[in-house]
Amino acid sequence: MSTKLSDGELATAIRLLKRNSSINAVSAYLKRRGLVSSANSWEAMLEVRLKPGLRDGSLTRLDIVRLLRDSEEFGRQHVFLYRYPKAEVAVLTNEASLRKRLARLDLEDVFTTPRIVEAPRGLQIVDVRLEPAERGADLVVKAVDVRRHRKLMSAVKEGNREILTYEWEEDRSISVLRVASNGLTEVRVQSHKNAVDYGQEVESLFAKCTDVVDRLNFEDLSLAKARLYMIVKRKSLASTVKFIENTLRSKKGSEMRTSTGNAALNMFEDDEELDGSTESFLSKGNGRSNCDAVNCIWLKRPSNVGPVSDIHTYIGGANNEFIVVPQCERSDYEYVLEKITSFAK
Repeated sequence: MSTKLSDGELATAIRLLKRNSSINAVSAYLKRRGLVSSANSWEAMLEVRLKPGLRDGSLTRLDIVRLLRDSEEFGRQHVFLYRYPKAEVAVLTNEASLRKRLARLDLEDVFTTPRIVEAPRGLQIVDVRLEPAERGADLVVKAVDVRRHRKLMSAVKEGNREILTYEWEEDRSISVLRVASNGLTEVRVQSHKNAVDYGQEVESLFAKCTDVVDRLNFEDLSLAKARLYMIVKRKSLASTVKFIENTLRSKKGSEMRTSTGNAALNMFEDDEELDGSTESFLSKGNGRSNCDAVNCIWLKRPSNVGPVSDIHTYIGGANNEFIVVPQCERSDYEYVLEKITSFAK
């Protein structure tokens, strides 16, 4: 990877970090690198920490790219899960083969020098990488797009008429495809401000990655077992998960929706009647009940055993979909992903 970062790229990176990260997060990264990390403003971070580090070589272009990856690739996303044939992952993640596939798309440069792009016109692959894993490597493809949405600016009443004035705004959107060394695949699509078909967004990313990966090799990973498992095991999960709302479906297709009357309370732990009705529903189903949706919060735990902040998650929508509502640390996202996929087995 090129170690040189242009002034324009650095200015773009700072704007993106301001939008998606924090001074504390950048300081923590510098501290992990053994560098002086304190800064009381973004200007100080840029002028006193980042620019001097890039000049003297203690920081490189890769460090800035890593900061961007950490700040914008995790959370505030619809995540769709798939299985990729485990026996074929080694071929997919072979570096020589990957470079050839990228070269055919005129994209080999994004493997060696990821692009720092703020507002591309149309979906653009900006970063392709192999990340070391316990066994082999994970393939990660990152793409950037710009979304347009309307923002209401004013509403003026004139007699029997009301005149609404909107302004078009643009948002930078990140999509990530990761094929893990064990075949587990995630497609993460950044949440929209407008209602959209996220499944179509996923297919657009797969189409953009044609020749990098073959869409036909990916099989949906159902989260039906995970959703039902969480409700069945709700008591043992009470110290880990706060349940807010869920939808159960009977063997005949009827729904039972339950939700907490107080967002500060754990739905099942603090309401014996609701817990009892849920237990009765599951018992009468004789193992044939389903759970369509689980709306919950993964509770903040000590850093060595759980997330460092509360993570609101909605497991529902498509059968292989869950939503991570807040922007979050990579470690928190990985914790939630591991829990949900382990419950799906």
